Amino acid sequence: MTDPATTPSPSAEEYKAAFMQLGCIPNRYVAMLRAHQRAPDQDITATQMARAAGYQNFSAANLHYGKLSGQLGDILGLNPTTRVGVLVMFEHYDHEWHWIMHPQVSDALEQLQWNPCRRITHMEASSQ
Repeated sequence: MTDPATTPSPSAEEYKAAFMQLGCIPNRYVAMLRAHQRAPDQDITATQMARAAGYQNFSAANLHYGKLSGQLGDILGLNPTTRVGVLVMFEHYDHEWHWIMHPQVSDALEQLQWNPCRRITHMEASSQ
């Protein structure tokens, strides 16, 4: 496991490339990413994220955001102590853990125009 304090953060371009390599992701994963990015200060709890994605409880959000983060971490060569750390920083207040989206993740999603499923041709990629 790597220490998040000493692990370099990927750039928005690296996150974008990782999302593109991952390809299509389930609609609920997109719903979680959207809810997270649109939350005030991009700060959300697992309970709020579960509600946004239609899951019954925060455990499902933990599981699925963790799966998505783990897949991206594998592509990016990251292995943080907590898989969700690939996408977020953590703060604990108001009796809950809050997940704050890394700004580079938000920038990557904007660059992808919210379509991580979109296939980029080699011609498009070389012009970007």
